[in-house]
Amino acid sequence: MAIAVVLLALLAPAPTGAAPLAVKRQQGADAIWLVATGVKNHFTGYYASAHLDEPDGDGDFSWDSASIGKGRCVREKDKFGTSTSCTFTGWAQGTASDNFTMDPVMEEAELELKRKGETFRVHWTGNDWGLYQAGEGCISSDDEEPREGHGGGLLRIARAKGDIFGEHVVSKGTFGAMLMSGAMVTQCTRFDALSNLGPGETVRITF
Repeated sequence: MAIAVVLLALLAPAPTGAAPLAVKRQQGADAIWLVATGVKNHFTGYYASAHLDEPDGDGDFSWDSASIGKGRCVREKDKFGTSTSCTFTGWAQGTASDNFTMDPVMEEAELELKRKGETFRVHWTGNDWGLYQAGEGCISSDDEEPREGHGGGLLRIARAKGDIFGEHVVSKGTFGAMLMSGAMVTQCTRFDALSNLGPGETVRITF
């Protein structure tokens, strides 16, 4: 309920004299799989990510990207809990508008990308429902201070299966895969590290 109240407040008209806020609808899907290497707390990591914003007034997507890749992951434990750090390298990339599909209620989603004669396929099946909040910020040479945007929507914890890099991978438990659909109230450009990762590019994430 608290999230709904926040969203309604954010969608209210901007104060007189303020620049109008843009509202963009979004959908996305993410999955990370960890495959044991035989060395304790070390894994081979695989990911699939797709994010798509609705077209703007010129018919262009403000975000339209999908990527699949792999890397190495290390799990660490301390007195505060457990965290996993992965260094992923992109392998296959394309547009989400051409290579990703998801039904309106997020029951099923599909991503297919190709590179160098290989076809990579991932299928999501939506399970439990939830809500999410999101934020983004940006600053340019014309800004006196950073601008900030907020949004939110519905998500579904999902089960993700993929045929990638010669492996058949299946997500386990409640972590590892999700589907999202919502809206962002913002003037900024979102950065999704995984979905925007091109062939040979690398990013490090911790979760």
